[in-house]
Amino acid sequence: MKQYLNRIMGTFKPFESLAQCVFVLTCIFLFFNPFPHTTAIKEICFYLNLFIITFLIFSQEKNFTLESPLSLPLGLFVLWSFIGLFFAISKENSIHDFGVHLLKYLVLYYIIINFFNSKKRFLHLAWVMIISVTIFCLWGMITFYVFFKNDLKTRFLIDAHTLYIPYLEFSYEFAFILASYIILRYQQLYKRILPAFCLMISSLAIILSQTRSAYLSILISSIFLFHRSIKKIFIILIIFSAILYFSPIQYRLSESILKYNPRIMTWLTFAEMIKDHPVTGIGFGMQSYHDIDFVAKYAKRVPKFRGIGDVVVAPHNFIIDIAVRIGIVGLILFLYVLFTFFKMCWQTIRYGRDDFIRGWGLAVMSAFIAFFVQGMYADAGFGNQVIIMYTIFAMMTILWRLQHSESVRQDEEAKPATSAQETCKPQ
Repeated sequence: MKQYLNRIMGTFKPFESLAQCVFVLTCIFLFFNPFPHTTAIKEICFYLNLFIITFLIFSQEKNFTLESPLSLPLGLFVLWSFIGLFFAISKENSIHDFGVHLLKYLVLYYIIINFFNSKKRFLHLAWVMIISVTIFCLWGMITFYVFFKNDLKTRFLIDAHTLYIPYLEFSYEFAFILASYIILRYQQLYKRILPAFCLMISSLAIILSQTRSAYLSILISSIFLFHRSIKKIFIILIIFSAILYFSPIQYRLSESILKYNPRIMTWLTFAEMIKDHPVTGIGFGMQSYHDIDFVAKYAKRVPKFRGIGDVVVAPHNFIIDIAVRIGIVGLILFLYVLFTFFKMCWQTIRYGRDDFIRGWGLAVMSAFIAFFVQGMYADAGFGNQVIIMYTIFAMMTILWRLQHSESVRQDEEAKPATSAQETCKPQ
């Protein structure tokens, strides 16, 4: 009996088990991202992860690295956002949002790139995002259209009886692109069945949402994803045209609806805020948006303003949102983040050493294109949508690190050591 227990304890590796716990907890956190009323689960997963990672780092059992091309631009972006706290209109709210909507998700980014740092775990991450959205959409559509008996012409917004979560289209689009690429990647029919089912569910959710920007983002990102095949692009255009013709979105494309779209007035209103706070912005906090008197003051500057009832308390544009909250300098730094990200995309797609890195690089870039297009018409700086953005950044970073580490290893193996001194020379 004693020998048996010793054998069990000998195979038990507590630090590896803790690292595995971080991986599982992060998967749970990301899985519940689109679901309502799951804040407690996500908070437990996140802060338990922080505790475990801190323990692993101080015990020197985990090499937690910040190595990433995005570290410098993200660091500068965070630094400028911190400086802006001293000039914020609502300092208390800005400090809160700086921690909750920036630092917290930046930590999530580094957790993902450290604990999903292999091809196998990268695929696990992709499937977690796909399955999560698929289950959510099934649950949401059954609840919305069957139990609450909404007509199919009613927009799928999960807004019945406190189930509302804004901007879920970001999640639908992310799952759509990932599932599309997995179908493209596999040749065997049986391997395409599950991703095809997930693709069908996310597509149905996008169609029923009747969100015009979601239609546009899917069209553009799909063309980019399948740009090497004219035949696939032609099929996409045919399907897209059929959806526009037969789906309930037709009335949202009517001339009367488009003519009185409030977004242009909204963008002009928040542009007036940028004029008054061009350098540091109004502060990272978003509470000022909900001050109707504060927003109305700027709305009245806009020509043809139709009254206080038309005030929209959110910019509905990711770029304008950043410029308003942390100024033009902050926007430039964020564009630096995007420039670095797209540079990584180009390196993985163009110079990836195998099909996995090149192909998934194209898929992740397509996912970000969908995110960015949608972000031009929606608020993407908080909530489940900003988690998706940092997840996309993390997935590209993982691909970049796989390419970099394998390239370095290949170069070192190919390079002959001319002497013992050269062999022992620090790298």
